[in-house]
Amino acid sequence: MVIIAMAAGGGNSRDVNIISRVANVEKEKVEKIDSILSDIGLENIEDMKADSEGLDGFEGKGSKGYRIKTSFSDNVILYLDSDNNVICVRYADKDYYRNGEVLNKFKVV
Repeated sequence: MVIIAMAAGGGNSRDVNIISRVANVEKEKVEKIDSILSDIGLENIEDMKADSEGLDGFEGKGSKGYRIKTSFSDNVILYLDSDNNVICVRYADKDYYRNGEVLNKFKVV
């Protein structure tokens, strides 16, 4: 029963908890962020941290940047706009998500 609920919710509860703790956004936005990360194949986040000095404002006024740590890197970048909507997800100078579209998918083995 728990597995069905998690699948229907579309996310990994650990990932949701990390996103919620670090980004400090409302539940609906956290679930949307987690869903987008899942859509691009990025699951099982190990950690996430804000990088206000290096990334904030990079994607426009009021944008915030976060570094996501995964099993393969600690430098997947998530950008949120001032309303906490996902602007893009980038890794190694490549967009994986931008403008509401999945552009690439992680293929972690």
